[in-house]
Amino acid sequence: MTRKMPVACATIQAQEGFSLLEALVSLIIASLVVGGVSAVYSAHADSKKRLQIKEQEFAVLESAMQGLISGTIPLKQGNLNVEALRGAPMVSVAYTTVRSSDKLALAKVTLRYGGSALQTSLLIPDTQ
Repeated sequence: MTRKMPVACATIQAQEGFSLLEALVSLIIASLVVGGVSAVYSAHADSKKRLQIKEQEFAVLESAMQGLISGTIPLKQGNLNVEALRGAPMVSVAYTTVRSSDKLALAKVTLRYGGSALQTSLLIPDTQ
């Protein structure tokens, strides 16, 4: 007769749910993802705002330059009030002249408004 050995029956229970460590790792990963996305969104919003400000500044500068080119705004050093625009912004005007003939002078004109600048050269009647 053979004798059967008793088999030790160990019941292994299936683990249900997450352990504390798994939940902590998931929370850290989710925080990193949310932080990265919010940083990109914030940088995009700041960039968009700066671009809008630059567009507005250049619109003012171009309007002032068109007035100088057409002769409706006289060329003079100092601040120029662009009354044709809403709010009548003040544009800083600086220029240097180089005599090119007896009747005309070449002027290098720099307009500044906000943090932007616009430069061009104009032929103006020589006043000297």
